[in-house]
Amino acid sequence: MDILKRCGSVCLAAVAVLALGCSSLLSSATLSDSGPPAGIYVAEAKPAKLCDLPVELLRSSDEANRPFVEVASLSATCYPGTPELCERALLQHACEHQADAVILVPAQPGATPAGAARPQISMSGRAVRWTEP
Repeated sequence: MDILKRCGSVCLAAVAVLALGCSSLLSSATLSDSGPPAGIYVAEAKPAKLCDLPVELLRSSDEANRPFVEVASLSATCYPGTPELCERALLQHACEHQADAVILVPAQPGATPAGAARPQISMSGRAVRWTEP
């Protein structure tokens, strides 16, 4: 009977150690377990101050059906899967330059640094003002 009590105590101790070990494994999050940066949620939750001027977003200069003058070169950086945040930033910057439209510039491929945890995309555009109505 004494052997059964010792065996029971040892088994109970082993179960307790195993439970503690598993709980520490479950609570040790890694960088790959984390979600997207808070900036994405903030940008989605709090849109930028809306511009009073209507600014068009053109995918190429072929869509510009009237003469224009370039007033600024613009760029914005965002995470993959959120290009609308980049577009919103470009439109806001164009509004600050009192532009009528943003003509997107085709993306140029670039190198990703070794060890980069989260790739980002960059969008560029030209803020333009129409010279004729």
